[in-house]
Amino acid sequence: MDHAYSEFVPDIWNDLCATYYKVDGSDLFNVRQHINSLTQSGLSVSDYFNKLDGLWKEFDALIKCTKCVCEAATQQNNHSKLMKLMQFLSGLDDSFNQVKIHILIMEPLLDVKSSFSIVSREESNQKNGYVFVVTNKNQSFAFAGKVNDTKKFKNRNQNFV
Repeated sequence: MDHAYSEFVPDIWNDLCATYYKVDGSDLFNVRQHINSLTQSGLSVSDYFNKLDGLWKEFDALIKCTKCVCEAATQQNNHSKLMKLMQFLSGLDDSFNQVKIHILIMEPLLDVKSSFSIVSREESNQKNGYVFVVTNKNQSFAFAGKVNDTKKFKNRNQNFV
């Protein structure tokens, strides 16, 4: 480093960055590989989402996008949000397949944080013995029923047929 001392903190910071913070393609590749290969694999939904979100933030910091408000930037931002949603949903464990389908048929599609919220509630319901059931592709509602009460529910409904 050229300066052992400086009266201006930005000068010191810039020197440190120029010396030690060198990003190359391998750094980007490694972070992207982690993002692409990350799956829930038994983690809690919260832990999985937080790891994924941390990797997204790390990747975004490495590529240092300039601020722009043009139409192309808006489209790129929307594309990035869509890819994050798809990555989050595709990495979830199979026990969330029904809620993933529900999220994917919503119009407009939710953002990743809203989807995380729904999946997180579903995880809580599953822990309490409830299952997620989508009643109709065109309807944006669902109901949960206690797994242990399924036989009682079926028997009760047969009396009404």
